[in-house]
Amino acid sequence: MKKTVLINIGNSILHITEDAYEILTKYLHEIKMHFAKNIDDFEIVKDIEYRIAEMLTERLTLKEAQLIEMDDVEIIMERMGSVKDFERDEEENPTPEIGFTSSVKKELFRDEESRVVGGVCAGLSYYLRIPKIWIRIAFILMCFGMGLGILLYLILWIAVPRAKTRAEKMKMRGESQDLHAFQKSFEEELNLFKAKMNEHSHEINPIIEKSDSILRQLINGIGRILSAIFKLIGKLIGVFIIFFGGLYILSLLIGVAILMGYWDAEIYQYFPFNVVNAEFRYPLILSAFVLLLIPVLGLLLYAIRVMFNLKPINNRLALGMLVVWLGALFVGGMYSAKLASEFKETASIEQTISLTPEKLYVLDLNYEADFRAIDSANYNLNESTFQNKKIVYRWYNMPNNMDRNVRLSIKSSDSQPAYVTQNFESQGKSFKQALNNAKKLDYKFSQNGSQIKFNAVAYLLPGQLYRDQTVRITLNIPVGAKLKIHDELSNIMYFQYNCPEEGLRDGSYTYWEMTKEGLKCIEDKSRSNNPAE
Repeated sequence: MKKTVLINIGNSILHITEDAYEILTKYLHEIKMHFAKNIDDFEIVKDIEYRIAEMLTERLTLKEAQLIEMDDVEIIMERMGSVKDFERDEEENPTPEIGFTSSVKKELFRDEESRVVGGVCAGLSYYLRIPKIWIRIAFILMCFGMGLGILLYLILWIAVPRAKTRAEKMKMRGESQDLHAFQKSFEEELNLFKAKMNEHSHEINPIIEKSDSILRQLINGIGRILSAIFKLIGKLIGVFIIFFGGLYILSLLIGVAILMGYWDAEIYQYFPFNVVNAEFRYPLILSAFVLLLIPVLGLLLYAIRVMFNLKPINNRLALGMLVVWLGALFVGGMYSAKLASEFKETASIEQTISLTPEKLYVLDLNYEADFRAIDSANYNLNESTFQNKKIVYRWYNMPNNMDRNVRLSIKSSDSQPAYVTQNFESQGKSFKQALNNAKKLDYKFSQNGSQIKFNAVAYLLPGQLYRDQTVRITLNIPVGAKLKIHDELSNIMYFQYNCPEEGLRDGSYTYWEMTKEGLKCIEDKSRSNNPAE
């Protein structure tokens, strides 16, 4: 049994055995004593602690363990080097152990120490190993290409973090992060500071140096203004994404709850929801939900990271989200293909009904519908109080679940009497299924003397899915017969026949005569044979 200690190093909480803790404490104390004589000792030691915490975390991940032991600390110490190495001025680096690579992974940061505006070009210079002047020239040239350079610079300014600590600056330059490297980095910064002080103390040409100082101050001032503007724009964009992204996700959740039937189970009686088979609904709903959610969720997490300067999303989480999204894409595609196969075949049933011969046929559109049990549920009405009553709709206020699925055409016929041909058409997965779907379409028309009323819609029987069911009606009229057609009938006719202004009208009706060439508008009132006259 080993005694463990919970420590906080580099803002990381780690479990460590007691003996390993004592060795690590002694090692950190030696580092603090070695750098104590430097002015910047606190920052150096802090950066070293961050590096050690990072290496310990990497070691735990590699071992798939949760406890730091003695061998882990010894490997870290050997990797970082000992203080005695500096006291003897040894320049050799320790040999890497298992768990770390000898190559240094370079990371992209903004270098604000060498910045002109935001340090983006200076950071890219280290990352790509290209002189800063060429990268700056490239951005300036892109500015003339529809402002692409400004947009790209702004995106990189928001997305790329700045190198704040010494460890991040070393990562930016691709330097190894051991004690020798930290010491070397500090000495280089100190020498650079001394060189700048000496440079400013020897003013060879005061006039030129003063002009350069004014120009630099001007550029720095403009840079600070632009930096503040870009930061403000970035924050505003982040707030916009977070606010509307949250609303979008909330709307998705509400929509899924509705489609799953938690609030309104009657929704699947309406088009387009009555297209989907019951067994396809939940897989399609959930796959569509994931496909729409994950991209916005990723953008939302990125905006939160930028707004609050958080660490990037864990690679495993990002990979997991991608795998889930691709899985949803596969499931949605599979069930969409199955649903599309429900419309593979087409079948139709034809029915012919003879009409009573009349000299004049009056054609009307019937908006009345018998009150049914489903209407009682939809409109929350008592069915018993509506016995033998009808619901009257108009074309502009018909419910959404009533598909405009009736088509009427009028043709000439050489035979007597007039007759109506009804063609019930539907689609299905097979011809037999399509034929069965066509049988389940309910449509009626009626003749009362000379008046013929065509229903405005054809109903699907209860529980029937939408499979593009359509009723195609052909009214066959003998040559020489007269017709009085209501204007509203044009809503279901293939072609809208218009009489000229001088044509014979009776309120909303127009008069026609069937000829061999088709319908012809009657312009002479004496030819109408109107029984009402």
